[in-house]
Amino acid sequence: MSDWNLTAFIFFLSNGILFFLGSYGQAFFMWIHKLLINSNPEVFGVLSNVLSAFIMLLILWKLRVKGRT
Repeated sequence: MSDWNLTAFIFFLSNGILFFLGSYGQAFFMWIHKLLINSNPEVFGVLSNVLSAFIMLLILWKLRVKGRT
């Protein structure tokens, strides 16, 4: 039962992170880029947002596959 609760927790946490990435991800990564590097922050923001969303979707896919076995 505790394994199911952990899986459900990770699922809802991942969905929450995906929501915030969709809402504020590009602005957040552009802000981080401006602090670190002096080049085009918009490209960095978009690419970081897409990469982060891809990683979160990969985690969700792994959880779905794990649930089937």
